[in-house]
Amino acid sequence: MPRPRLAVQRLEDRTTPATFTWDGDSPNTDNWSDPLNWAGGVAPFTGAAGGTIVSFPVNDQNSFQDIAGLIVDQIVFAQNTVTTITLTPPLGVNSACLPANDILATGGGSYGIAGPAALNPTGPTFTVQVGTAGGVAGTLTTTAPITGANVQLAKLGAGTLALNTNSTYGGGTVVQNGFIDFTTNAALGTGAVTVGNANTPAGAALGVRAAAPILSPFANPIT
Repeated sequence: MPRPRLAVQRLEDRTTPATFTWDGDSPNTDNWSDPLNWAGGVAPFTGAAGGTIVSFPVNDQNSFQDIAGLIVDQIVFAQNTVTTITLTPPLGVNSACLPANDILATGGGSYGIAGPAALNPTGPTFTVQVGTAGGVAGTLTTTAPITGANVQLAKLGAGTLALNTNSTYGGGTVVQNGFIDFTTNAALGTGAVTVGNANTPAGAALGVRAAAPILSPFANPIT
């Protein structure tokens, strides 16, 4: 009987993502391009080996994304903080790089992503998780439009994602857990709105809620 031949297979390359942690310590500006606002004195950049993560562990409502052409792979907001980032040029989000949430708001806090510029996910799925901490659900409010002709928005976590401006993403919306609040007819882009799927936790409270009267017919079919 012939002896089996051993084969060597190459393991996938796994490079640790580069994490840029905001401390807002610069005495000069509140801008992302200012390296003194980041722990370690290095501002975030596109294309870091393994991915680019920007992390916000402190209370700070004056954090201005001013780096033209910047693409990150994940935005992380810490528990129980009040944090707002403002986009002056658009911010790209590489939704295909990391096997994790594109935006992770860990819960208990009040988080914001403000315009006037847009969030530009690369798709195919833009995943936003807003969680809970100590039994307190977090809220992430965005006044930055979300773009992407074929991008689907997926809401995870028991907290609330509040969409307070018109968006143009075209791949539909899935609420797997928690809530999406919206204030304009076009806040959910275009495509079907699906509430609940096979990954929804048993007994989860979830839904899509109008936080203000919708004056025009709501175009998105809800399934």
